Amino acid sequence: MLRERIARLAPDRQRLLHEALPALEELVEGEQPLPEGASPNSRRPRGTGEGRGGDGRA
Repeated sequence: MLRERIARLAPDRQRLLHEALPALEELVEGEQPLPEGASPNSRRPRGTGEGRGGDGRA
């Protein structure tokens, strides 16, 4: 599904995503495994999501 959505983006937006991949990979590589049973969202501090109303929810 993500591949299809990216394909619908304008070419300049696709290029920006492609250029951001090395930085995103660095972020993922630096992550430690989640404790068993932990939610992936538990790493993100609440209330810091830009453009999300301040409570971290989409």
